[in-house]
Parts: sequence; C-alpha cells; structure tokens
Amino acid sequence: MRKEARLPALATAALFLWMVTATDAAFAQFQEGVVVNGIGGCNFTTGYLSSACIPQFIGHLITFVYSFVGTFFVVNVMYAGYQLAIAYIGEGDKGAGKERLKWSIGGLVVATCTFLILDLVLYVVLGT
Repeated sequence: MRKEARLPALATAALFLWMVTATDAAFAQFQEGVVVNGIGGCNFTTGYLSSACIPQFIGHLITFVYSFVGTFFVVNVMYAGYQLAIAYIGEGDKGAGKERLKWSIGGLVVATCTFLILDLVLYVVLGT
C-alpha cells in the first residue's frame, strides 16, 4: 500500500480512537440507561412495563439511532471535504470526494425520509 493511500486510513483510525476515548463519559451514561430514559410510565430498571411502553420505546430508539446517522453524515462530509481539498492541492482525483459527498447527502435524505415516515406512523399509533 502506498504511503498516500495509508494516510486517510490512519487519520480515520485516529479519529475513531479519539472518539472512543472522548465518549467514555457518554458510554458510562449509556450504561445507566440513556436509551431507556425519558419514556413516561415505563420503568425498565424495576421491570414495570405496560403495552403503551412499546411504541414509546420504539420512537425513542429511532430518535437515538437517528442521532448516530447524523454523526455519521457529518464525519462523511468532513472526510469528503478532506478528499476534495487534497485533490485540489495535488494532482489527485476529485471524483472520489465528490462521489462520497453525493452519497452522503443522498443517505441523509433517505434516512430523514425514513425518520419522518416512522415518526408519522408512531404519531398515528400513539395519538399524541
């Protein structure tokens, strides 16, 4: 593997390691129940659950997962910008950065439409 080809992979690995160490406190909160906190009438710690908890939990989980989709989109856009900047500085291929940016925006649009449809379905089911 060429040295130039390893640089983005090393930068991505360094960013991932930094995110893992920076989110140690967030992971501790996750273990305390970030996914299941804020759902009214349900207590997952004691096991007090009702049938109304299921759609609320699904809605809460969708919102939680969508935050990861947004983070993934931002990281991909930053990486596409990095690819474009390096391509414009040197004699690199500008198509890779443009392609990554195009697919990132398309993925965010699809994820947002999915989120809106699921939110509408949960709104109809929950009636709130």
